[in-house]
Amino acid sequence: MGVDEALLSKDVREERALYDAMTERQFTPDDDSRALAHGLLDAMASKPPFYLPRVALHTLSRRLVGDRLGDALRLRHSRRWERAFGGLARLAAAHDRVERRAPLGRTIAHGFGQLVTERIIRQGLGSASESWAGSR
Repeated sequence: MGVDEALLSKDVREERALYDAMTERQFTPDDDSRALAHGLLDAMASKPPFYLPRVALHTLSRRLVGDRLGDALRLRHSRRWERAFGGLARLAAAHDRVERRAPLGRTIAHGFGQLVTERIIRQGLGSASESWAGSR
């Protein structure tokens, strides 16, 4: 894959040491990295593909990078959005269990996923998506 052999770890212990060394240097944001993170989230706010407000993007980013880095980047946190993302994570886990265990789980899960996706598109795009959904 083009990765220098010297960067490949030989076992989990070595991988952890390499990760710790990299994150010690890379996970200490400065003013430039904070400005970049905020600029990116501001530019994505309320736009496709997520249509999420700025505070939701901040909360989701904190969830993905952890509170330590989120604090260092000065990412905002919303309890309301954290509960919503937690609910989505539980829904995804339930979806996975149904898909793996039920005889028709994959078919049911895909149908449900399609319904949810179409609803999100309709809400995000408004009436323009209704003509798209109807034309399929």
